[in-house]
Amino acid sequence: MKSSKSLLIPFLFLALFGGCGKNQSAPFINDDELVETYADLLVLNEQFKSPSSTMDSTQYATEFQHILAKRGMTTEQFRNQIVLQLESPQQFRQFYDKLYNTIEQKRTKS
Repeated sequence: MKSSKSLLIPFLFLALFGGCGKNQSAPFINDDELVETYADLLVLNEQFKSPSSTMDSTQYATEFQHILAKRGMTTEQFRNQIVLQLESPQQFRQFYDKLYNTIEQKRTKS
């Protein structure tokens, strides 16, 4: 992740355009689990877009679904939880700060 602003674009894109079809009721997913899931998806996205990546779109989609499935979520449930984070600026800011810190921790571990 280049900067905290680079997180915002995929976040808003996913929240606004990700997933189609009827809304499913979203089970409660605690913030920490949602942050970890989203951080893993951002890392996957960064790996996929890397010029040195050998990952194709099928592999990307499979890994994306695997990340969600290991936490018991569908794409629609995840998207609905992200949309809930956008309901208030304060709630979004807290979520975003946790997300940024989690990604920074992942960067220092690798």
